[in-house]
Amino acid sequence: MKAMKWSFALVLFLSAAGCGGSTARNALPSSATDIHEYYWDDGFQGDFVRCLRAKMTEADFSIYVNRLGLKERYETSKHENIPVHFFGRCTEPWWDPPLDLKEGAYFKYTPKEEYFQAVGYRNGYAYFVAAAW
Repeated sequence: MKAMKWSFALVLFLSAAGCGGSTARNALPSSATDIHEYYWDDGFQGDFVRCLRAKMTEADFSIYVNRLGLKERYETSKHENIPVHFFGRCTEPWWDPPLDLKEGAYFKYTPKEEYFQAVGYRNGYAYFVAAAW
């Protein structure tokens, strides 16, 4: 019984400390497969890049977008001056978003914080990227 109390306390502590995984990973539908995630930060100024790719259906992608809370859709004609990028951010071999992914992606851009999140869907995969600089 004592061990169970400690295990429960450890789970609560890790959850409170944010050690339960990234928001992008935690928002994935349970049916998502072939999940890859990359994270880099400079350690000092708060600059970071997170990339995640996961295989899922289009219906599950809609669930994923809602869980991420991304509501605005990227349109080149309206948003071409917003620095939302899927390319050059992640250098992992599994990171292979299609060239046309940005158009129609869901995103959030916070200029004062120099931060963006975006998620797009192509060929059975969701591609998520978040960056701050």
